[in-house]
Amino acid sequence: MSDFVWMGEGGLPSEHVLEAAIHVATLLDDPSSAAADARESYWRKALGGSFGPPDLRLGERLLIDIGLVIEADGHLSTSAELRTLLDGSFEEIASVVAGRVLELIPPTVESGSLEEGLSKLVPDAERREELLAVFGRRFDDGRLRAVGAIGEQLVVDTARAELRELGYPDLAREVRHLSLETDQAGYDISAPRIGGPKRLLEVKATTAKDQDRVLIYLSRNEADTGRRFESQWALVVCRVLDLDEKRGELLGWLPIGSLRSFFPLDTDRGRWESTQLAIDIAGLFPGMPGATI
Repeated sequence: MSDFVWMGEGGLPSEHVLEAAIHVATLLDDPSSAAADARESYWRKALGGSFGPPDLRLGERLLIDIGLVIEADGHLSTSAELRTLLDGSFEEIASVVAGRVLELIPPTVESGSLEEGLSKLVPDAERREELLAVFGRRFDDGRLRAVGAIGEQLVVDTARAELRELGYPDLAREVRHLSLETDQAGYDISAPRIGGPKRLLEVKATTAKDQDRVLIYLSRNEADTGRRFESQWALVVCRVLDLDEKRGELLGWLPIGSLRSFFPLDTDRGRWESTQLAIDIAGLFPGMPGATI
């Protein structure tokens, strides 16, 4: 799942690794220790078989990865937060460590294994619920971003492959993944046409398995951009089939003219800024707008 060597099931460290990390924290000098001296002490101060030197190195790596210990210029420096935590309870340290670890866990992790691992590290139900609530919000945001990125890359790859197959490799290199640079353009991808204006493609991706309809959100800026560049702008809808493998499929596309009837009406009391659209999959044009007119 990652390069974090201390990660166990569900992405969390085990209780043993957490306890080893706390023991390492007590061995480090304030404010810093020479890394070589600290690691030599792991052999001399391992706790009677409870923690061997490899366990303490895992604990050290955990503290470094979550930012409670800084490794630089051959020294291990303890953060002010870690020094404060060492004056408190084990439960407090465990909660802070778990919270920082949750920030590193990717959105593809199974929530069941995560909750089980967290219950072992943070027995206090109230603390655990607070951590899970924060993670849930970040998880949802992260997952949405991951799904969107897969859909956009699918469209970029499809546009480039089409242009190469038509014998225009130079145009294929001009396909631009604009959303990596800005989210204010009103479209995600700019793709050349052969002898015509560029395609401005707004990509919406979903993991929903509904074969009839797909729900998407469209911003006012995206809609206004579509109306301003009516002959160029298109909505491309994708379905992500596997987050881990970053695999998906094109469901189809629509021009801005097919979406106008979906938009809410502005009133003298206000104007809409974002709207949810229920798109009939059967009403989509297949694939995406082509490179030839």
